[in-house]
Parts: sequence; C-alpha cells; structure tokens
Amino acid sequence: MIRKNIGWIILGLSVLFVGFLPATRVPIIGDDFYVIFQAQGMSNGDLGTWSSLAWGWGMQAGHFNPVGQVLGGLYHFISIPLTSALNISPGYYYQSGAFALLLLAVIAATYFFVQTLKTLQLEVSPGAPARYFALIAVITGLTIQVHPWSNDPVTTYSMAGYGSTAVGFLLLGLAMKAVRPNSHPVWMTIKVSLVAIFSVVYYELLVAAVAGSAFIFAAGFFKKLAVSTVSKKRLTALIGFGVLLPAIVFLSGRMYVSLISGTGGYTGTVVGSPLDGVKTFVFSLISAAPGGAWPYSFYRVNPMIFSRPAFIAGTVLVVLLVVFAIAWFKSAPEAPARHPRKIWIPIFALVTFWWLSTAAQAFTAKYIAEITAPGLVYLFYPIGMLTMSLFIAGFVIQVSKKRLATTGAIVLVFVGWFGITQETINWTLSTQMEAGYRINSELAAAVTNSRIDESQRCLRLAHWLEREWPEYYREGVLENLGPTYERIKGEEFCSLSIDELTSKAK
Repeated sequence: MIRKNIGWIILGLSVLFVGFLPATRVPIIGDDFYVIFQAQGMSNGDLGTWSSLAWGWGMQAGHFNPVGQVLGGLYHFISIPLTSALNISPGYYYQSGAFALLLLAVIAATYFFVQTLKTLQLEVSPGAPARYFALIAVITGLTIQVHPWSNDPVTTYSMAGYGSTAVGFLLLGLAMKAVRPNSHPVWMTIKVSLVAIFSVVYYELLVAAVAGSAFIFAAGFFKKLAVSTVSKKRLTALIGFGVLLPAIVFLSGRMYVSLISGTGGYTGTVVGSPLDGVKTFVFSLISAAPGGAWPYSFYRVNPMIFSRPAFIAGTVLVVLLVVFAIAWFKSAPEAPARHPRKIWIPIFALVTFWWLSTAAQAFTAKYIAEITAPGLVYLFYPIGMLTMSLFIAGFVIQVSKKRLATTGAIVLVFVGWFGITQETINWTLSTQMEAGYRINSELAAAVTNSRIDESQRCLRLAHWLEREWPEYYREGVLENLGPTYERIKGEEFCSLSIDELTSKAK
C-alpha cells in the first residue's frame, strides 16, 4: 500500500512540476524584485525592525492583513542572506518557493476534496487521498497558465497568491470535517476558529473562504440541506467562533484602517464603478478556466514558438499523462458512483470562495482599469484555477471503468493535445518574459554571488538603470541594494556614481 501511494504521489508531483517548469524561467519581477532589497536595506538586516515595518504596512492603504504582511516580509527577508550563503542567485529561491507554495495549495485543495467525500459518506479507502492528490495535481499541472502580465501569481506574489489559496482550502476542508458526527466538537471548533481568524488577517480575500464555511454550517440547521446530522449546539459554536468571531476581527481591523490610518489613495482597495466591475469580474472568471487566457496570450505573442524545450517538456508531459491514465483505469470502479443528493452544498461553498475572492479585487478601481480582457489576472487566479481542477476531478471520479474503456482513448488524445498546447504557450511566454527582464536576474545574482567582480556588478547595475522603471521602484533599489551588499559581503557593490554608470552603459 505504501509503495502504491508513493507511486501516485510521484506521478502527481511530476506532472505538476513539468506543467510549472516554464514559470521557473521567468526572472524576479514586479514588487518581488523591489522588496528583496528593501527588506534588507530598510531594516539594516534586523528581522525585528522589518517585521515591525511589515506589520504597519498591513494596516495602511486600505489594507488589513498584518499577519500576511509579516509572513510575506519574512519570505522576502531571508532570500538574500540564504542565497548569499549558498552563493547562488535569488532567482532559485523564488522559483523553488513558488513551486513549494503551489504544491501546498494543491495539497490543501486535496484535503478539502477528501473531507467532502468523507462527510458525504462516500467511501474513501486508506490509499484514496494519494490517488486524489495525483488526480488534482495532474489536472493542475496540465491547465496552469503563465500570463503575459507582471501581476501574475504563477510567476510572482507567491505568498499572497498560492499562500492565500492554501489557507482558504484548508479552512473549507476543516469546515467539512467539523460537521461530521464523528469529529471532536470542541477541538474542531477551536481549529476552525483559529484558521478562520488567521485567514482574515493573512489576506483580505480570504473573507470569501470564511463565507464559504459559513454556508456549510448554516445549511446544517436545515435537515434537508445538511451534509450530515450534527447537533445545533455544535453548529452554533462553529458559527460563533468560526464565522462571527473572525468577522468581528476583520471588521474591527477595517474600521481601524479607514478611521485611523486612512486609505492612502490606493485604488486596489477602493471600489470602482459597479457596471465596470461586473465586466472585470466576468473576465476574471473566464481567466480561471482551462485555456481561458489563450486568446490574450495569442494576441500578445504571435506566433507561438514550438521550441526544443517546449517539445521535450510536452513529450514528457504526455508520457506521464499516459502512465497516469493507465494507473487510473486500473483503479477505476466497475460501476459509476451515485451522486449524493447534497453534493451541491460543498459545491456552493467552493463557488462562494472562488467568486467572492475574485469579486474582492475585480470591483476595485485599480483592477477595473488593469483587467480589460480574459487572460489578465491577479491573486484570485490560483483559487479559480484549483476550483476548476476540483470540479474536473469530481467529474472524473464518477466515471466507471466501462465508460473509460469506451471513451478514454479519445479523451486522452484531446487532453494530451491540450497539455502540449498549454506547455507551448507557457514556454513561449516565459521565454519572452525572460528576455525582457533578464537584467533583473543578472543584477540580483550580482548581489549574492561572490564570484562576480565589481566591474561586472557596476555594468549590470548600469544596464538595469537604462530601463525606464517607476521612480519609487528605481529609487528603492538604488537606496537599498548597495548597503545590503556591503553589510553581507563586506565591500562596496559599485564605487561609480550614477552619472558614471550611465556613461558606462553607453
């Protein structure tokens, strides 16, 4: 049994990694690049100082996410010291971290999936979680999309994007488990409450996960709606400590932010035009669907290039898919499983999480202006992507061995074609982004790699300054890069002035 479970896990991990592989070629971009220097420079290498700053930023500009800011700050803080000690580029840290967080999100989604099946009293054998993890990981690996835009949680903002997704699915999974009669009522209530409170102070859009869990609890008061029969006393405790208490924490924080610290003029937390918000919301939902970004990707990059790396990765993806399909067919049920009558309860909770988290950003002025077509996304994308993976997984587990035998080959050909096409698009986009932002990787590597001498460091900084960066971005890097390098490496990063650097680049 252990060997079989490991086989499923390896299969799932392999497809997920190959699907994510193009994203690892994208340099450090967006605020990730700016913050890696800011974290060390503004704090003078002191974690306490940086944590205090991050906590404060979590309650400014209309935000209330202090815990998320601190944890995200820690993620950035350790990047330069760690990679400097290893003498490697920070790019390896961010690429590895992004995949690890994606994996964590897939595991959390699998947890919700398994807990749902158990609560609906569908048989889940000891080895089933590994099998379901493989299924969800394979679907995610085949459908994950790199987007031609900097605000892409597939290639940046990992702690907010994948991290929030993992926390949200964990909360929904705990909610499904908490309403089972055989779960410990007090301990489950405590766990749900702690995770729910953590959610609302980690990132604002996780209020949507609390709302999804609230629906599961509220449905339990009605016999015809409840996914399982538990006492009203337990449901009342779950709503009180797992919904109302987190709501009080969140609303109190929002009131503090609006009354004390102000909005700071940040349009990402200011509600925009409702009619425009509806359009942005629809575009955002479409973007989460498999292939939803294809039209915009083809528009931005034409023609797509079926390169050698894309061919190799696509071939490996298809081979792994065939191996998975054979293994899945052997383990498939002889007869189709019956749909439980109350399956719509967890589905509604899942859609609540997806749609509300999407709306939390789609109706703001910033993203109304920036998300003008399907394929332009923000932090809601991983939630929508994994929600779609769960819907597809739910359909797949209902298919009997007989039906797989008659239609499986045709479906496998289509899925294989889809996977190769998505891999080609991802690889083309990542190649374009790598070429456009290569100087970011080169400059970041110069800060942590001792083998790069001063003349090379100066030249890389000069080339980076040739680009037209936003003023705050440019000044933030210049102010913090030099002191960070000098403190960690014990020497000056570059002795040339800005004027001399400009002349050197020419």
